[in-house]
Amino acid sequence: QNDCDCLNDNYRILLALTEAKIFPDVEQQSALQTKVQQIEQLFQKKISSLEDTVRNIANGDDIDGFIDVLAEMQMMSTILLDFEATIKAKINQSLQLFKKSHADKVAQLFVSLTESKLTWANNMTQHDIFKSFAIARFNKLSNSFGVEHVLATIDGIGDDVKTDQKKKILLDSFTKCKERYTALVKQYLAPPGKIDLAPLISKIKCIPLRQQQSPKSIVWDEKLKGKALQLIAHIFAYWTLLESASYFEVADQTDARSYLRQPHDAQVLSVFRILGIGNNDASYAEEALNWAKRKLGLRTQSGTLMPSLVEIGTGEGKSLTFAVAACVQALLGFSVRCVCYSQYLSKRDYQEYEPLFNDFGVEQYIIYGTFDELCEDMINEKVNLRDKVRAVLLGSDDEKRCSCDPKRDRASVLLIDEIDVFFNEQFYGHHYTPAASIQHEHLKSMADYVWNDFITHNNRCT
Repeated sequence: QNDCDCLNDNYRILLALTEAKIFPDVEQQSALQTKVQQIEQLFQKKISSLEDTVRNIANGDDIDGFIDVLAEMQMMSTILLDFEATIKAKINQSLQLFKKSHADKVAQLFVSLTESKLTWANNMTQHDIFKSFAIARFNKLSNSFGVEHVLATIDGIGDDVKTDQKKKILLDSFTKCKERYTALVKQYLAPPGKIDLAPLISKIKCIPLRQQQSPKSIVWDEKLKGKALQLIAHIFAYWTLLESASYFEVADQTDARSYLRQPHDAQVLSVFRILGIGNNDASYAEEALNWAKRKLGLRTQSGTLMPSLVEIGTGEGKSLTFAVAACVQALLGFSVRCVCYSQYLSKRDYQEYEPLFNDFGVEQYIIYGTFDELCEDMINEKVNLRDKVRAVLLGSDDEKRCSCDPKRDRASVLLIDEIDVFFNEQFYGHHYTPAASIQHEHLKSMADYVWNDFITHNNRCT
């Protein structure tokens, strides 16, 4: 692991230096590129060696040895992100080879990986070959914490009397949603090659009936919440059916349904809380309404979409909760921004759920990005600030205004992932300070003059 960390740091630094082209000398730039190639060759040599080893073990019966080598490859993929795709492809090839030689031992390998004390071994259970087993295991674990358990431990929804009332509303809403979800899955479930989800997509698009939320007038009443409830059931059903092949691989088993990818109860209730389903406290709604009018100039009608804070533990499905909430809000007329501190996590989550956004026709209204990227878009909303600064300093009258963005005609919703990170000292309260890079011969001459004068006067400014 230390070797991988060291190699990764050096490789990233060399790549940055190469891409920035800070060395004008051709020989220096060539030397940098040579170093980059040497690291890539070193990586290829190492991964080829591991691949040969795992191929030899896969044909035998040494499952523990097989796991040790795969764990090393998995560790490399986690640290060496620039080579992640290559390593994961090699791991998948190795696993397929194992399945070909020992089809009857794949389940045993999965159990061994989940019980292994090696962290990297546990992570391998997410590979495609184990998808059906991972789904069944997740469903079994999540079903032990059903809706009653979640409602019993839910916090932050008022005093005892109001809590009981809201929990009853949440339970009733959950029951309706679950019944509808189950009926939809049963209706559209079919073997691979025969499944047709186009009618379900059409149903999802028809529920909102071209609903659009104006930036100055948001409607979020009980009628809209009812539509949101329908959309949640339909979207979760569609998500389940997209990956239903595992069900038919084990359809002869009594617990075959556990091999269907399903949302667990806490995820469904979390989406409810984000969308205000179950929150019918008139006094709180009135207070939020007055605040929206006073502070934001919003003219809401009979209801308002109020700010919510939802805690979901690690591994409990934040990504799916976010994606479904974003789909529902986009379909009901909002522009949705999902932000996170990590560009890697944000990109990963968007790529995972991009097919849903595209299928529902809301891809242009859902944006994933980092806090910095959110600031960039807000600063450049009316005009590209960097281009404007360059134009002013260089005496150009060419002012490039941002093109018309359809998202501006919609009210905006902000979903923040890992909000505890946002509130730490690295982000909260800090300024975002963008800079414009300006290249001009006069500016270069001025910089040269300043530094030459500084050196001439013994490192003192005159």
